[in-house]
Amino acid sequence: MNIRHHFLHRTVLFSAALCAVLCCQHMHAQIEEVSRGLGSRGPVLTFESIGRGDTVFAATGSGQLFRSADTGRSWSLLRAVSEEQAICSLQESGGELLAGCRDGAVLASTDAGSTWTQQYRFSGNSAVTAFTSNAYGTLTISESGEIASRHHDTQQWDSIGTAPCIFCIDMMFAADSVLVVGSNGEGIVLSHDGGKTWRGPEACPLSGLITDLETCPCGGILASTSNLAMYHSSDAGNHWELFEDGSCSGPKGRLQDIAVTDDSLIFGAKSVSIGMWRGHGFQHGLNYNLITPPHSLYCLMDGHLLIGDSLGGIFRTFVKPYPEEATD
Repeated sequence: MNIRHHFLHRTVLFSAALCAVLCCQHMHAQIEEVSRGLGSRGPVLTFESIGRGDTVFAATGSGQLFRSADTGRSWSLLRAVSEEQAICSLQESGGELLAGCRDGAVLASTDAGSTWTQQYRFSGNSAVTAFTSNAYGTLTISESGEIASRHHDTQQWDSIGTAPCIFCIDMMFAADSVLVVGSNGEGIVLSHDGGKTWRGPEACPLSGLITDLETCPCGGILASTSNLAMYHSSDAGNHWELFEDGSCSGPKGRLQDIAVTDDSLIFGAKSVSIGMWRGHGFQHGLNYNLITPPHSLYCLMDGHLLIGDSLGGIFRTFVKPYPEEATD
């Protein structure tokens, strides 16, 4: 699970009310909303779940880590540290919960977040912004582009190089071998040798800050940007094009995060809106009358969506689609 929003936390001020956008010509949805404020002073930077998905974690920019044992209905405080030590990325890996911190530390827990040990630290106290895994091991990246890796059967992290980026936000594997990094400044960069050498895509119209990278439900990978648009690549990041009508029918404002399921993608924007795509185009139109914009999104295996806002609040929604209507 990537968490990359510590940079956004320092550069974006949020205002206005949260609206959700979930309606479509061919699909209707019932939505239940449950608000769970955590009492945090900072935004919810990231979510992660372990096991069957019942146990969920939420980390905030003010240095708190919360755990829920009931898919987000209730939360308990696990960890409270300074903002400089705040967790800004989480990843479940082989039974361990990994945490990347703003001071460059990589932590691991084998008891569902109750206790932590430090396994690695990036030089220069550069924030750990993302994790990603493939069949061989797990990689993590710092804001300054340093990358470390470990094999699944060890706890030893080794430095493998530096991505040529400023403010690295997210990282993922495409096609299990191509490493894709999104950043502020250089956009997208690719590595075909595990992070030793890098190059840019052959065709990349992306502009603005890359805010998230995710696997697309329709295949390929998605990148959301700060200029509202979403882009799609079907060839492991080598060529990119505008995804559907993401720049005109999606939310208005800086895209913050993307969450994906097997058949849907959900995206949130600074303009206090949330949108969904389910193969028939973008769905929008339903008001929620919440308080602040979405900062992070997370889809649970039971169909619930967790929305973390800029004030440490969590909203839990469930979208129950009806069968598609018959079309002429």
